[in-house]
Amino acid sequence: MRILLSVFLSVALLLNNGCAIYEMETTNRGGYIDYVLDKHWLKADSKSMRALRAFAMQVSLARIASVSAKNDSDRQLLAIRIGALTKRFTPIYLCAFENNPLAVEGAERDPCFYYDSAMVDYSTGLFDLAMIALPIDDAKKLLDAATGAAINPISIVDLLGTLLQVGKDAIKYGRVVGALYRDTVELEVQLWLATPAIDTRPPPYRVTEADVAELREIYARRNDDMPSWLAQMGALHARGLEPLPQPKFFFELAGLLNYICDLVTRDPDANNKDTCKANLPKTMPAPAVALGTSSSFRIGDMIKPVRVGGPRTIDVTKPGNNNTGGNNTGGNNAGAATTKTKLNNFELSLTKDRVAEFQTAVCVKPTGEDNVGELGSETRLAIQKALKAPDQLLSDRKGILLRTRLTDGKLKDGVACP
Repeated sequence: MRILLSVFLSVALLLNNGCAIYEMETTNRGGYIDYVLDKHWLKADSKSMRALRAFAMQVSLARIASVSAKNDSDRQLLAIRIGALTKRFTPIYLCAFENNPLAVEGAERDPCFYYDSAMVDYSTGLFDLAMIALPIDDAKKLLDAATGAAINPISIVDLLGTLLQVGKDAIKYGRVVGALYRDTVELEVQLWLATPAIDTRPPPYRVTEADVAELREIYARRNDDMPSWLAQMGALHARGLEPLPQPKFFFELAGLLNYICDLVTRDPDANNKDTCKANLPKTMPAPAVALGTSSSFRIGDMIKPVRVGGPRTIDVTKPGNNNTGGNNTGGNNAGAATTKTKLNNFELSLTKDRVAEFQTAVCVKPTGEDNVGELGSETRLAIQKALKAPDQLLSDRKGILLRTRLTDGKLKDGVACP
């Protein structure tokens, strides 16, 4: 009898909240929550895109928290919550790039079949962070959306829809919570533009330069035309295409989150490598203290831009410098993610298959590694010679040029070895 009653109550709950919930929970990878996010935010079907979308929401909430009117105690709680949530995200990030954190022998590269349950745990943490990060009025909207005292699967859907709507509505009024939505739009544009250089999916799912040519032209205008960006990305999605996130985008978000921790609180117990900054790289100097000594830079001074694709070398033998995503504190190279064989963000994104493709393009025997070696390696010298490049560093553009030398994984007719 109890079983029948439970079944009846479950069915009634689903019917009261629409058949769409049941349909998406049983047919859509990621369930109804994923479906709602697709409608309101970055569309994502792959594990890596869903991971990036979720982490972008965490960073947006942290940014909102950093400028919200909160007392010291609340800010310390926020910092601790941010760090705890990042720790929950770590296995999700590993799964997104086929690095199974279960560490079972023989299953290290197996896809994580438990990915959805891990995302549910992380999503619940996002709502906890939202409740204390958002301004009072917007947090009240989220609280009013919950049905009952306990968070259940249905109220999570309601909370998510309200959270996203709060972000979109804020755009109309110019409120700070609009950052929850706006911060991700340009990020998605950059995802699309970076995808052709790393996309190895078979047609018709592969994103090519021709596919993103119009979006690239619009973005190159530098006039922040969001309606045009959204229209172009919508057209790409309508064709069944999806961008591929590279590790560098997670790294950039994580570096920004590290910086935001210093804006949330200066309390050493709430803001350190084990709390707010847990598992985060340091990619930029800490924010200056308002009443402290000013920097030597003056507004209006000439700015020397960082050369695109330029090296950010790192001495891996020095304490504090590593490639594990931790908090680096050594000298001017603090937070650099590069190693002796991966000299920039593009090279950090390379996979074994992509490196093998590049080596084939320049007639070098594939090494089976996910890098092209140190400066002066056979592969780097061959690529430099084939492309007549001024340096040995790899970049998105060089990757595209190398791929144009191939057809079906082999050298094109008429293409000579360097």
